[in-house]
Amino acid sequence: MDLNHQCFETETSGNTLVILHGLFGSARNWNGLARRLSDAHKVIVVDMPNHGGSPWLDHADYVTMADAVAVFMDTEGLAGATVLGHSMGGKAAMVLSMARPDLVAGLIVADIAPVHYAHRNDLYIEAMEAVDLTSLKTRSDADAQLAPYVEDAGLRGFFLLNLVQEGEAFHWRINLAGLKQMMPALQSFPHMADGSLYDGPALFLGGERSSFILPKHLTVIRSYFPYARHKEIRGAGHWIHTDQPMAVDAAVREFLSA
Repeated sequence: MDLNHQCFETETSGNTLVILHGLFGSARNWNGLARRLSDAHKVIVVDMPNHGGSPWLDHADYVTMADAVAVFMDTEGLAGATVLGHSMGGKAAMVLSMARPDLVAGLIVADIAPVHYAHRNDLYIEAMEAVDLTSLKTRSDADAQLAPYVEDAGLRGFFLLNLVQEGEAFHWRINLAGLKQMMPALQSFPHMADGSLYDGPALFLGGERSSFILPKHLTVIRSYFPYARHKEIRGAGHWIHTDQPMAVDAAVREFLSA
């Protein structure tokens, strides 16, 4: 699968980092970190299936996503890269590391664990589906239509990054129907074959104000990733890279230089 991506590198760029974004996001959410890290590393930010400029699939669970990233890395000659995944992208990165450890020299997982979550992300999809695209004149119109369903203005702004205007017409650049169909699988973590693990270096970054990585999750994490380290990013919620960008920058640099 030809995944949309962007590469950041300079004359001093060294080993490669591949970044996989989270649900409802896109590669460009990570451009700031990618630009900063490109002074020492080649950084590739990828649009996951059903997001950004990458292909839409009706059936895109974590195994399918990991397979798509593996094909992309094989095609681009990226074996031996470190892979960083946030939230949905973190689960895909975990599956990738266990399925194709030859591709993954190191794993960084941002604020997610290999467990089931009960969050109702399907409600956000329904909120976006409720926007009457044919009635929109401005992006503010879309924000106003989302507001009754999503109170947080910052979260609405995040969702509206996926609203594209071409001429006078608006459309979503995420596959809402496909994501809604697969939401039960995306809320969970796929059953892995007995004994599945990734025995390379792994770093799990959790937000201090987030509930996505809790102490009870560490045992499960280390059952799949025996050499995993856990680091809490102070003052960060789930979107650790936007809440505390320099702290995440420092943690990633430290891991990549080890």
